[in-house]
Amino acid sequence: MYQELNELWLLFIQTLAWTTYYLQLGLLLCAVGIVAGLVKWGVWWGKALVIGSVGIAALLALALDAIGKLVATL
Repeated sequence: MYQELNELWLLFIQTLAWTTYYLQLGLLLCAVGIVAGLVKWGVWWGKALVIGSVGIAALLALALDAIGKLVATL
C-alpha cells in the first residue's frame, strides 16, 4: 500500500512539473503574439491579437502563481 501511495505522489509531483513547463511555454507564445500584434498594430487583428495575448498571459500568470503557492505548501 505504501509503495502505491508513493508512486501516486511522484506522479502528482511530475504532473505539477509538466504543468508548470506548459504554462511557461504558453507565456512565451503569448509574448510572441504580443510582439506580432504590435508589429501589425495598424490593422484590426493586430489590436485583437495584442489584447487577446495579454488576457491569456494574465490567466497563465495567475495559474503559475497558484501552482507556485501549492508547491510551497507541500
